[in-house]
Amino acid sequence: MVVCIFAYNGWFVVGMVGAEITHPQRNLPRAIILGVGIVIVLYFLINIGFLTTLTIEEIAGSKRVAESAATRTMGTIGSTFVTLTILASTFGAANSTIMTGARVYFAQARDGLFLRPFAHG
Repeated sequence: MVVCIFAYNGWFVVGMVGAEITHPQRNLPRAIILGVGIVIVLYFLINIGFLTTLTIEEIAGSKRVAESAATRTMGTIGSTFVTLTILASTFGAANSTIMTGARVYFAQARDGLFLRPFAHG
């Protein structure tokens, strides 16, 4: 379940900084459509890679399909690469949550809805 939370992390974070985006009527839909399109293409390509690298039985029997495919194609270096990629993604998601969460209080203070000292960024 934690993996799902990190996968959807960026979508609610956009709402936290919506007021600070220039031309939000134009840029928010663009960002969402482009982001969803990129994710769809990446998931599609990754799944094609898994299906060409591993058999259906291997995919069904593996707890970590990406690691299995990377190990098959690149050896232990591939497994390490997958691990490092997951770590980078996790740190990126944590960073976006920390940075944007604080922006909510800044915006509230700037609008006079929270303590004034928080309005200075």
